[in-house]
Parts: sequence; structure tokens; C-alpha cells
Amino acid sequence: MRLTANTTPTDEARAYRSMLAWLDGDKMALDVVLAEVMRDPTGVPGLLFVLLEIASDMSMRVNPDVGVWLRAALLRLGEEE
Repeated sequence: MRLTANTTPTDEARAYRSMLAWLDGDKMALDVVLAEVMRDPTGVPGLLFVLLEIASDMSMRVNPDVGVWLRAALLRLGEEE
């Protein structure tokens, strides 16, 4: 069973805005979103949870075995230390 978090439409909008800014290479737009997040007492966890949800959903659509890939990536990181 997958985890869920109580997030708001504002958290979701910030997640999409931050992802678009990242994809577009728009540092100013990303800075605006991050400034909003930092002023909001629940902004950081809200953004993090929505980003995790979006990334997980998209990853599962592309590769249903993404968990295997993530575990292998963690093992590789452990070997590099």
C-alpha cells in the first residue's frame, strides 16, 4: 500500500510551478516558488510530499519495476562511498 499525505491545492500548484521552472531552466521562477514555500510553515513538507507523489506516479507509468531500479541505484551509491 502506497503512502499518502494531506496536501493542499497550493502545495500541488507549487510543485507543478517548481517542476516547470526546473525544466525550463528558469531560476527566477524557481526562486519565487521557493521563497513562497519558505514563508509557509507547512510549505516545505507540502512541496516535498507532492513532488514525491508526482515523481512516483510518473516513474511507475514509465517503468512498473522502478522500485527495483531505485534499490539498485542505492546499492551503487553505497559502493561509491
